[in-house]
Amino acid sequence: MIRLIAQEDAGAFHFLSQMYNAESGQQREYSWERTQAAFDALTKDPSALVLVADAAYGLAGAVIAQLDHAFTVQPVCLISMFYLRDAYRGTGLARAFMQGVVDWADNSGCTHTFTSGNAMLSEEEDKLFQNLCAKFGFMPAGTPVLARRKS
Repeated sequence: MIRLIAQEDAGAFHFLSQMYNAESGQQREYSWERTQAAFDALTKDPSALVLVADAAYGLAGAVIAQLDHAFTVQPVCLISMFYLRDAYRGTGLARAFMQGVVDWADNSGCTHTFTSGNAMLSEEEDKLFQNLCAKFGFMPAGTPVLARRKS
């Protein structure tokens, strides 16, 4: 159902990234070049995990996680992107993605896994993601994520 990303997924990853960017509340201009650079770096980085799920057309979704070894021997895991196309939400793919990340983080010796509970999609989508995270033992840690938009 879910699998590691492969080089041949580049085109589908671009399409999925454009959808994620358009759906988010971040209102940022999409960059093909920067997405390709990120794709190239992530697919070669042993401290990165990119899981995808296939769809009838392209990818149903993706999750990106990375190990952070800054200052410590044991890493922590940072989930930097977690996105499912609307048609694939509620199908079990989100749980499969999260299980894949949690297993990878645990097997990598991570002491903690961090993610933002705010994808800036909608309050409803954010709450659904927070509920999913709670099922895997995530809990609020300190103050919420704050964002400032350049004026």
